[in-house]
Amino acid sequence: MTNIRQAKRACALKKWAGIIKDCRSSGLTQSAYLAKHNISSSSYYYWLRTLRLEMLETSDVAAPVESVPVAAAPQFTEVSLNEPANSDHTLVLRYKGCELEVNEATPEALLQRTLRALRDMDL
Repeated sequence: MTNIRQAKRACALKKWAGIIKDCRSSGLTQSAYLAKHNISSSSYYYWLRTLRLEMLETSDVAAPVESVPVAAAPQFTEVSLNEPANSDHTLVLRYKGCELEVNEATPEALLQRTLRALRDMDL
């Protein structure tokens, strides 16, 4: 009888290990992934904890922390802006036939009044 229970537990652990790995590599937030796959958060966290405990029980106690798998670190990419050296940093907003051009010399109070007026016109 214990062999069947052990086999069922091993099967469940393998299934949930795959789900957790898929969740982490999906690119979705955890809550979005769970909602998409109709998985309750309580089940997810139960099996996550169970798998972690199982890893601790089956691994060497003296194993270094680096051996525990963790989510990949974020990757950064350098972005360079190619703009003319004498640029006046002008921003042009176009919406439904209206055009608003703003530069660094535009007074903040004027910009605020203009944006409020556009909002009130309900374009």
